Amino acid sequence: MKRLIFNRHISGGLLVAAILCVWCVWTQGTLPNVVTYAGEGDPLQKRWEWALGEAAAGGYDHGFWIGYSITKWIGENEFYGDDCIRRRESGRTIEELIGGRRFKEEGTDEEDELKRATLLALWNLGDEKAISKLREEGFWNEGRVEKEVAILVLYEMEKAAPRLEDVEIRRIDQRFDPEGYALFWLGHAGDEQSIDLLWDRLGDADGTALQKRIVTAVGIHHTPEHVVPVLEKVACGDYGKKVRGDAIFWLGQQEGRESVTVLKRLVREEEDAKLREKVIFSLHCHDGDEAISVLADAARTDRSTKVRKNAVFWLGQMAARKTLDILSEVAFDSDETEIQEHAVFAISQHSDREAVPMLIEIAKKHRNPQVRKKAIFWLGQTDDERALNFFVELLRDE
Repeated sequence: MKRLIFNRHISGGLLVAAILCVWCVWTQGTLPNVVTYAGEGDPLQKRWEWALGEAAAGGYDHGFWIGYSITKWIGENEFYGDDCIRRRESGRTIEELIGGRRFKEEGTDEEDELKRATLLALWNLGDEKAISKLREEGFWNEGRVEKEVAILVLYEMEKAAPRLEDVEIRRIDQRFDPEGYALFWLGHAGDEQSIDLLWDRLGDADGTALQKRIVTAVGIHHTPEHVVPVLEKVACGDYGKKVRGDAIFWLGQQEGRESVTVLKRLVREEEDAKLREKVIFSLHCHDGDEAISVLADAARTDRSTKVRKNAVFWLGQMAARKTLDILSEVAFDSDETEIQEHAVFAISQHSDREAVPMLIEIAKKHRNPQVRKKAIFWLGQTDDERALNFFVELLRDE
């Protein structure tokens, strides 16, 4: 009897172990169907057509992914999509999926990555202490490194025809779960071919969310000569405001004069004030003389008070001495008190060495008492001795 009970215990233990083993294999051990293109030197469009043909011939009735990578210079800890949030979805990076390797269980750092993701999210929300904490924890490296970034496109089958469903952007050393779909991997692509292909996919995309994702995929490339013409077509084209707004944002992330030229045209010709506000933000990202000049014109002459206020604010965030002189002119010459007060605030955001003399001048000479009071208020927020001397002088005069 004891032997029978013992054998049952062994059998029960083996059954549990087998179930656990099957579970591990099912959740992490099995590899999804990844089909890799053999001739990486071929044009990207040819590789794409191959993937569509293979998917049709293979009978992937529910859908499939097509993916390729581009090279991008990014911060060492920079991430894309929901890499740092959806950590437990899959045990494999894109590199591991392509290479057919299984998930390495030892040495996982999910807790550290989740912690870093949380701190980065706080920093993006404006928490200044988060960046210090990132440095303390060893998570922050301001240097930029060359990384491979994957662009992944999901097709769903609709009436036996593939329909573009989603676009995701991931670093290939981050995890990705194809969620049961096959992945056709096309290898590395140059920026020009990648952008041309994405422009074609934009024509196939239904719905604002998908169009925005494709615009973002175009915008992350770092070759303005290829990126800007496509973003210009979207920003100035017959698309929804949200899609156009995203194109305007990514124009601000492109280096060089080409994007400033497009933004300059938009701030002059765009009828929608909210889109012009986005143009103002993108111009401030360039921080060059031409961008400053366009912002100054907008601060003085734009037909929307809100756009003028935005231009004043972003001029205030730029460190150039030239912007301080422009803000002083706006503070004295604008016809609207609200804009004048905004200019005073923007001046106050510069270093005390530069801002204090200008604030004192406004507090002494401005024709509008309300604006003078604003200048006095911001002088009171500094520890500058010149501001203290001005207050003593002001009290003596009274």
